[in-house]
Amino acid sequence: MIVSPPQILIIDDHRLFAEGLRSLLISWGYTSVDLLTADSNLLEMIRDYSPALMLVDITMNDIDGITLCAQVKKIYPAIKILIISMHARRIYIEKALQAGADGYIIKNASDEELRAAVAGLLEGGRFFSSQIKDVLVNELSPATASNAITLTRREKDTLQLMAEGFSTKEIADRLFVSINTVETHRKNMLFKTGLRNMAHLIKWALENGQL
Repeated sequence: MIVSPPQILIIDDHRLFAEGLRSLLISWGYTSVDLLTADSNLLEMIRDYSPALMLVDITMNDIDGITLCAQVKKIYPAIKILIISMHARRIYIEKALQAGADGYIIKNASDEELRAAVAGLLEGGRFFSSQIKDVLVNELSPATASNAITLTRREKDTLQLMAEGFSTKEIADRLFVSINTVETHRKNMLFKTGLRNMAHLIKWALENGQL
């Protein structure tokens, strides 16, 4: 009986990095490795590939890797997901874990750590690089770390108007931006803070001097 090699998908908008990662995996004997970029058909393509493992970046153009992770895990819970990112802050790691990621390593991790991560996840386990473990164990507590989160000037302007009860359209008109831009600011603020809704975000901003 011939057993097909595990299908691995790399999802990263940085083509040069993704190609290098694919070449490295193939050199280790993983012969079924393909690349995808984030677009509107991504979930359908993932379904068609039916991968055993996905290697996903966080920062991408059309969808962030953590949102993608949550969507994939909801529809295809058996797919293992390894986050490979330059972000090593606790907030990103915790959001990835909440989204169901099975592993998390930094893009400058050693080849040995990457190899161990891929093998471990394909065997059904989980893997977090030494740097990620250090962040989770040693970084400031969430309550203290929240003080280090900074909103941009535009995000603060948007949040201030939201706190005053203005609608999305009214905020867009006042700031001379599109409704989509206002929505993007709202999503970015929730993502940065890890909070669930605007009421919590406004409370957090007041308590941490952001408003």
